[in-house]
Amino acid sequence: MSTIPLLIAGYIILFYLGTGISARASILLFIAIICSILGIFLIGEITSSVLNLHRLARTMVNGAKFKKTSRNELEQLKESLKIMGGGLGILDRETGLYSRSFFETAFHQELEKSISLQRPCGLVLVQIIDYDACLKRYRRDIANSLLIDFGQILIRNLQEDDRLIRYEADKLALILPGKTAIRIKSFIETIKQKIKRYSFNYAQEIIGELRVDFAFVVCPADGTDSEQLIQKVNKKLNE
Repeated sequence: MSTIPLLIAGYIILFYLGTGISARASILLFIAIICSILGIFLIGEITSSVLNLHRLARTMVNGAKFKKTSRNELEQLKESLKIMGGGLGILDRETGLYSRSFFETAFHQELEKSISLQRPCGLVLVQIIDYDACLKRYRRDIANSLLIDFGQILIRNLQEDDRLIRYEADKLALILPGKTAIRIKSFIETIKQKIKRYSFNYAQEIIGELRVDFAFVVCPADGTDSEQLIQKVNKKLNE
């Protein structure tokens, strides 16, 4: 937003107020006017960002694919989030999924809730095996399209309290409150079957069928400490 119209508007207002106002009062009044106009502008930007985020969340929950237009909307959302403080790291900049920094806080909170409510909480780690090869041979956006498309398969099978995170460059994590080991195994088998039937937008011709590895732990059966559970699920994935 250009500041020139603000300056012109401020001087016009001061001119019509007359010259009876002292120099200091004129300056203070001018600053107040500018701050008010900027405040209105920022409120509008923040409101727009919140609405964009809400619309994206609804699209993801409803299971809509990330088509080209959706990717453009995601880019617009990222720019809006910068105004709101998107640099705080809640979202991963390349995929729009929750980030690793969000994961560490969210998982700890869910474990505390799980212990308090005496209910299980699952943690699933997924590695996209073809990501590194795709990244080395092709562009980063093609490699990231694997994560975005695969993320859509997962999102369509998640419940409201579940969380999907970009854990590492080639890994996704899922926090699944209330899920037992039996339900998580069933969830994983469902995802494996859906991968076989899904058409991956950019990478289908490059990699053929997407290959992924799964590992999971459940609180309290596998422990109640967040760091120990994270170490355990990583060890399982690497076995």
